[in-house]
Amino acid sequence: MNIRRVAVAGLAAAGVTLGAATVATPASADTSPYAEGTTLGPWPVLKRPVKNENVRALQWFLNCLGHKVDKPSNFGPATQDRVRRLQQTHRIPGGADGNVGAYTWMAVLGKASPMGYKQRNDCVSALQVLLNKWDYGHDLAIDGAHGDNTRTKLRRFQHGHGLPVTGHPDTNTLYKLIATRPHVAK
Repeated sequence: MNIRRVAVAGLAAAGVTLGAATVATPASADTSPYAEGTTLGPWPVLKRPVKNENVRALQWFLNCLGHKVDKPSNFGPATQDRVRRLQQTHRIPGGADGNVGAYTWMAVLGKASPMGYKQRNDCVSALQVLLNKWDYGHDLAIDGAHGDNTRTKLRRFQHGHGLPVTGHPDTNTLYKLIATRPHVAK
């Protein structure tokens, strides 16, 4: 193995200046947990090969927005492709790389279908997935219908996190659901 080649590759990956030329590193469009113009943050950054409930909720949001993912489960090539398409469509700052950071989360939530009481759509399914991260003694069915059980669990979450208890998933509530680590609620 050529040590010099490995060292140069390492420096190049770090974006270090070599001689008179600066070696550019590939910029990622959206791997920042913070977005300018908002007080919300940090947002979780999702990219391949992450597998968690935030990925599952993201996939339901993508379905809701018309960027269909066949089987919500893990952040694989299909999810990355759908995120890239969404980033291109909504002109996410920095371009489209298929990673999900603050700007992509804000675009997704800003474009999501209404999720209020009596609404029925895939965005409500995403809300239900996020609410199920919190154990209040029962899991919601992921059926896309915002009925009494979803509203009750949403109100309990809002109350437990110092949010206005409205039973409506506003941006602050969705941010808390996405960004806060789950635990067993009391």
